Amino acid sequence: KLSVAAKTVRAMVGRIEIVTPQQRALLEQLSMSDDRGEQMKAYRELGRFREVLLADEYRRRRTGALMKFVKENNIDFLNSRE
Repeated sequence: KLSVAAKTVRAMVGRIEIVTPQQRALLEQLSMSDDRGEQMKAYRELGRFREVLLADEYRRRRTGALMKFVKENNIDFLNSRE
């Protein structure tokens, strides 16, 4: 129950995420390093959108180190992104 008359209105909300220079540096580190510990540290530091950032990096620059990291860690964005 509402105490006053109400009107339903639709609103569209947009959102954009900016990739920071620090995130780009972490993605490059992850893509170029052969040290698994270093890669995992960089991956964790990417933040809550790490999988999306990694998928974009994978699409743009598939280095051997990056492909190995994705495969070894069973990161499953590949089927929906290729």
